Amino acid sequence: MNKYFDLKYFALALIVFAIGFYNHEQFILLLLTYFGYHIIKGNNRFLVLVNFYLAMLVSLPILEINKNSKILIGEWLNNLVGFSIRDYLINFNTNNYGEELGSFLNLILFGYKNSVVNELYKKIVNLSLLHLFIISGIHISFLALVIKKIFVKKWLYFPISFFLLFFICYVNNFNIGSFRAFIFFILSGFKFKNKNPKLWISIIIIFLLAPKSLSQFSFQMTYISLFVLFMNFKWNKKLLLNSIIISILINIYLLPYISNMNKKISLLGFFYSYIFSPLVLANYFIALFTFMIPSYDVLNFFYQVFKGMVLLSENINVVITLPIIPVNYFPLYLIFIWSLNLLFYKVNDNKIWRK
Repeated sequence: MNKYFDLKYFALALIVFAIGFYNHEQFILLLLTYFGYHIIKGNNRFLVLVNFYLAMLVSLPILEINKNSKILIGEWLNNLVGFSIRDYLINFNTNNYGEELGSFLNLILFGYKNSVVNELYKKIVNLSLLHLFIISGIHISFLALVIKKIFVKKWLYFPISFFLLFFICYVNNFNIGSFRAFIFFILSGFKFKNKNPKLWISIIIIFLLAPKSLSQFSFQMTYISLFVLFMNFKWNKKLLLNSIIISILINIYLLPYISNMNKKISLLGFFYSYIFSPLVLANYFIALFTFMIPSYDVLNFFYQVFKGMVLLSENINVVITLPIIPVNYFPLYLIFIWSLNLLFYKVNDNKIWRK
């Protein structure tokens, strides 16, 4: 079976069928993109066709039966305990820290937005910083690293990390970014023959739990960002330059999504990301470890610093309106940008992107 089964080819084909199932007009372009990718890469055509056929046999019955657009583990747990811990914590913050600070804590910890922080939220969007407030792999990975530094022994570190990261996924409704990072964490405890199977295994797991989610922007933006990261990782030995280039590339790849969601983008967005990332992470971890303890002054200080920097940055921000790219043309845009990426940076020689 291993001779004919390729994890990456199979996972990519699942994405094609999942998106095409809910967007029939896009399916032909998805097929052209899928096979065009393999032709450009020079992949084994027989292996590509076999895995495409296997993905079709597996995906179509699941797509017909399972219509879930989100991971329902949180709802199952709520039914089990009889109430929502997420809702309880949201109310706790508002009641103990006041409407403004409590609402900010709920935004940064749980991605929960209400009318109190609506104006600040709009400013965050205009600065192209919204991704910093979506609990994602960055938060989960950094938290796992902190726990590992505290609890060096694996027998202690792994179970503590598992339960804490699972809890964070739960209170964030198992959004795609945090759940993907949680899967990565679990898989990090296993040894694989291939160098980077976690990406493809996580796609398959998410497909089995919530196949419709693969057709949503949140999933596609999360995984496109990961593809770009793995594809361009260490193309330049200078770490800072490398990270800046990858950040710019991710924004270029995601332009169709940004144009449909926000219709505008900050030209200084990638610069602001570097400025605000440490502050947002600091806010997140201080809030995470202290929100159950009376620490209003500490939390309010970091909030006021962040709010002041947002107001200052907005005054020197440069925003452009983007032309809206029709959803059906997303695959063509992505394969075009990917081809340019290969041409200019020669990442087809990058061993990390290969199996």
